[in-house]
Amino acid sequence: MSINEVAPGEQPVRVWDLPTRTFHWLLAGLVIFSIVSAKIGGGAMVWHLRSGYAILTLLALLPLTALRALRYDRRPDSREVPG
Repeated sequence: MSINEVAPGEQPVRVWDLPTRTFHWLLAGLVIFSIVSAKIGGGAMVWHLRSGYAILTLLALLPLTALRALRYDRRPDSREVPG
């Protein structure tokens, strides 16, 4: 049985691969862009500020996406939200 096949009697599991990869690549790209724009300085500092806001937005949305992803998590202990 290959990694993409589902065993008889089991249901396929939805994986959050594309949103996770998109988030991580956006975050990595924005951090690199922030570093480069800070080193350039001058007029690039406006873009540095904008990329910082974009990074903060991504990080602010991270807990919301994590709560939504709990529905698809297969670990039984992860279904309880602390607090």
